[in-house]
Amino acid sequence: MRTLPIVTLLVGSACAAPIDGALPAGSSWGAEHFALSVDADGSARLEGDCAHGDLGVVDVDAGDLTVSFAWVGEGGPIPDPPEDPPSQPVTLEADATNNRIQGTLSADDGSWEQDVDLVRDEAPMLYKCQ
Repeated sequence: MRTLPIVTLLVGSACAAPIDGALPAGSSWGAEHFALSVDADGSARLEGDCAHGDLGVVDVDAGDLTVSFAWVGEGGPIPDPPEDPPSQPVTLEADATNNRIQGTLSADDGSWEQDVDLVRDEAPMLYKCQ
């Protein structure tokens, strides 16, 4: 009798299931120019090279992540007298799986947009403004 070995194939999509609900508490995500951290209470903060934003608790619907927040500028010359840092309303629209968030961060007025490709547990590569 001839027997054939059984081969188990792990499909990448099985390991990259879409997130459905809040981003995982305590998780961190990194990319070139971006870092996303999620606190134990589930509130998220996105940090960029020259700006940051507090996202609050982000609800993901079957892998679809859309969140609007204020993108607050950092760095540059300090005005005299000091002013509040400039901020701009932005929206992050992305596909979110348990190990990757890919999408676009864009200004709500349409003046700019930037691709975002965050990987869970990846060290961010930020180039902070001076």
